[in-house]
Amino acid sequence: MAKQANDFIGDVVGRTIKGIQKAHRDYYELSGGNWLWQAPEYLSTTYIFREIARITNRPFFITLEKNVRETIEDAGGLKPGRPRKLLRLDGRYDIVLWWGNGTPRAVIEVKSQVSGFSGISDDVERLCATLNGGGNGIRCGLIAYHG
Repeated sequence: MAKQANDFIGDVVGRTIKGIQKAHRDYYELSGGNWLWQAPEYLSTTYIFREIARITNRPFFITLEKNVRETIEDAGGLKPGRPRKLLRLDGRYDIVLWWGNGTPRAVIEVKSQVSGFSGISDDVERLCATLNGGGNGIRCGLIAYHG
């Protein structure tokens, strides 16, 4: 089972990179030479979404811009105590991958124009807070970025 999970995550990472590459190639060609960092972030998000959807024999589904609070509730709810502000419960995850049974499996945040860690530090903290206190079904958090 662990090998299957690792294979799945490896596929997701590979497809995420491929999605960013395709988005850059297409945007460069169709915009007359502009780089992907000059495009809206959602372009990368939709290309990543489409590439992950190409994983064959996948026992999961994918959503875009899913509410954080609802996602965590679907994953089993918050741990007891005050929710961490880092979760930004009223925000949205860019991409959520779901187990076949309808519970969240992984969350992905997509960023463009990242010039250093400070550009993704809030998202890293959010994903760590999600994995540490945001329900027991979420097994993976990924930040996809390009500069």
